[in-house]
Amino acid sequence: MARGPADAASRVHGQRALLVAAAALAAGVAIAVALGVIPLMRERWTPHVQDAEGAVPAFWVSVGTNVTFAAVLVASAMCY
Repeated sequence: MARGPADAASRVHGQRALLVAAAALAAGVAIAVALGVIPLMRERWTPHVQDAEGAVPAFWVSVGTNVTFAAVLVASAMCY
């Protein structure tokens, strides 16, 4: 079976779409943690956590990691 340029272009488009979808997912996780989890931890909304205020920096690291991952995926999609 011969594979032509149309098949290759379709494959590249599909791979780009997967990269962008993964970037959107990583950005969504970062937004959810930044807007949903961190404010609750600051207010000590969870009584079973001993040091809720101490956990906030760890969540910010998670947000930063997800944003960085999303940026790398978008850059990969643009260069692909």
